[in-house]
Amino acid sequence: MRLRDKKADYLWYKLSAKTLYDEEGKPSTVIGTMENVDEWKRMELRMVDENMRDPLTKLYKRFHARALIEEFLELQDASE
Repeated sequence: MRLRDKKADYLWYKLSAKTLYDEEGKPSTVIGTMENVDEWKRMELRMVDENMRDPLTKLYKRFHARALIEEFLELQDASE
């Protein structure tokens, strides 16, 4: 998930949580941790983007360009 920091920048976090139940089996408490994974997530997104583009021109490769165009056209048809 993404949260804003004090500078209003978004940072990526990994949330892990566990529900604790009472004697009757009803949820009573949730405990968990948040881990800052911003650097890792940004690197992953950068690698995915680089893989979709030609290294010389930085334009999308044919397969990815076609998929993006088709997705755009489907969204246009669905909104009409």
